[in-house]
Amino acid sequence: HHSRHRLPPDYAMTGQSTLKQLQDKLRRSGTWLLLGVFCVLGVIICRQITQVMQQNYDDRFTDARELMEKAVLESTRVDLEQLSLLEQQYGVFLYLYNRGEEIKLPYSISEQKEEWRTQAAALIQSCRGTLLPEEDQLQKESSLAGVRASYIMQRLESGQTAELLILQPDEAMNNAILQACLGPTAALLLACLFLIAFYRLWLTRAFAPAYAAQKAQLDFLSLAGHELRTPVTVIRSNTELLAQRKDSSSDMLHNIQTETLRMDVLIEDLILFSRVQTKNLRLNLQRVDACELLLDCYTRFYPLLNAEGRHLILQPPPEEDVSLQADLMRLGQMLGILVSNANAHTPAGTTVTLGLEQKDGWVELYVQDDGPGLPSNSKQSGTVQGTHLGVGLPIARELARMQGGTLLQQNISPHGARLAFRFPLMQDSH
Repeated sequence: HHSRHRLPPDYAMTGQSTLKQLQDKLRRSGTWLLLGVFCVLGVIICRQITQVMQQNYDDRFTDARELMEKAVLESTRVDLEQLSLLEQQYGVFLYLYNRGEEIKLPYSISEQKEEWRTQAAALIQSCRGTLLPEEDQLQKESSLAGVRASYIMQRLESGQTAELLILQPDEAMNNAILQACLGPTAALLLACLFLIAFYRLWLTRAFAPAYAAQKAQLDFLSLAGHELRTPVTVIRSNTELLAQRKDSSSDMLHNIQTETLRMDVLIEDLILFSRVQTKNLRLNLQRVDACELLLDCYTRFYPLLNAEGRHLILQPPPEEDVSLQADLMRLGQMLGILVSNANAHTPAGTTVTLGLEQKDGWVELYVQDDGPGLPSNSKQSGTVQGTHLGVGLPIARELARMQGGTLLQQNISPHGARLAFRFPLMQDSH
């Protein structure tokens, strides 16, 4: 069975980054959820406080009006000092008139009362205009921008006409509501910040075992690779010496040598995969001649593919130099992974083509074969979204990303597959 294995989702490859992405997602969603809950609670509490304060100011205005009416209209002698004290106690402004002339109170509770005097006089004139000649009494509630007003007029038995205009500015009520809401809002904010910090701390501790288990797994891969490297090196060196002898065991020794080479490649892949996953890999980015790189890859892999019945072809390079910025050793290793992948998952007799293509400021180093192609469910927007069951393609994909490149895949007509590394073309490469 020579068809390629299905490429599972990306998180099957990059477990560590997936854990971090999941943790970040839970951290963000939990933070926003807590903020939303506390915002709703804050709105509900502030609305309740506003309703209570508004009702309290309504009651204060009603009480002040009744007391001032009683002190002016039901008394034989008006006590101006008492009226000034009532102004201060209930936070209202009283404008008192007798026979059309204003009577000044002895105490001024606020400069704001003087600022409202002009509008108060205009309101009194407006109310007087609605009074009919035969009427002896008029009470009218009205409102101006930013103030509540109550006008009372009554003709007294003494022939005098008493007029009272009581104003209650909204500014005082708004300031009181703001001050009343500040305390609960600050308490809710502190509680919210505390719960967010506690949630994030809990989330970090909850994910700690997963990170520890993953680190142990990656450490095991690295340790296993290092432990296996020594015996494999010894076996390979001895089989190379034995293979040089011309006797009947040379074919078996050749098979042993081939398998140890494959095991050596797998061990190197395990070690490199562990370094990539733990971000413990340093890249030496430099100017790389793409044509020389392809020629070197062709020289290295032609004997292997030819021995296994496949044909490796190198497309003629362009006349001009093609350069890109990458790690020369790692890029050669990445191309080797693609060639090995084509060799492992195509039938004997398959032609594998190695070449490069330039388009729109990019250069693509590709490996193309005329084998069975990729499964249809492994293609998504022409970009590799998953991994082979081994560790080769995950390493190639991650190394390409670390060097500013991308690993692409596509099926070609009538059959076959094309895997390519796309890198930005260096500006002075032409």
